[in-house]
Amino acid sequence: MIVVAGEVGLFKPDPAVFLHALDLLDVHPNRALCVGDSEDYDVGGAGAAGMKTVLSSSNRCRESDTADYCIQGVDGLRSLLGQVLA
Repeated sequence: MIVVAGEVGLFKPDPAVFLHALDLLDVHPNRALCVGDSEDYDVGGAGAAGMKTVLSSSNRCRESDTADYCIQGVDGLRSLLGQVLA
C-alpha cells in the first residue's frame, strides 16, 4: 500500500499522515516502524504519531535527537530488524 500525503489532504510532518496510513492497515502505532531519510518530516511526524523511527542515511549515521535508530541502506535495515524482532 502506498499513501501519498497530498492526495489525502495531509502533509508531513503532520502525525495525521502516519495515523491515516496505520488506520488503513489496521496497525497500532506502537506496533509500527517508520523508516525515512528526513529527520524533520519522516522521523518527526512518525515519532509524534507514536511510532518507532529509523533515520536512513546514505552517509555515516549520526546521533539523532528524534530517531530511535539510525541505519545505512538495506543491509542496515536487515540488521536492525534482526535485532528488533529477535
